[in-house]
Amino acid sequence: MQRQKLIEELNHFAADKDHKREAFDLANRILKEEKQKREEDEMKMYSLDRINYFPFTHGELIEKQRSILQEIIKSEQLQTINDRLVKKAKEARARKQAILNQQVNAQLLQQPIQHTPFVESTFVSPRSNLATNTNILAPKPHHMRVGDTPTNGMAEVMQEALSRHEKNIEKLDMLHKLQDQD
Repeated sequence: MQRQKLIEELNHFAADKDHKREAFDLANRILKEEKQKREEDEMKMYSLDRINYFPFTHGELIEKQRSILQEIIKSEQLQTINDRLVKKAKEARARKQAILNQQVNAQLLQQPIQHTPFVESTFVSPRSNLATNTNILAPKPHHMRVGDTPTNGMAEVMQEALSRHEKNIEKLDMLHKLQDQD
């Protein structure tokens, strides 16, 4: 009796295994057919799109659009090239200016700075930024031109700048007094 049960179970197990294999084959076949049908539909849609893509009645418009697009691309490329050239020119100018500034600084360090007597007698308002500077007429390298030296008219230029600054200080003082009166 046990032997018969065991044989029945083995037969049932084998039948179940065959049934599972058949179900897997059927599902696999269905998936293959669905994929094949989907690919056929895609090919049909592609062929229809390809036929309708370039209608010969509108070919001139499309060619005109393409030529306009090419002109736009060329103009943008030229603009970027010009922008790069301008940027490089500015950088080269800045490098040259830096070299000139270094040369002027080297010249200024070699030459002694001359103090004029009117600097000590000049009244400086506490509101001005000149109160913190000890040497007003000292030439600043970033204000000098290439041919300028302290003996080449720099003292006159600095004197004019100092007088303009003093006038501005007087105007500011008068403005503060008017604001205080109001």
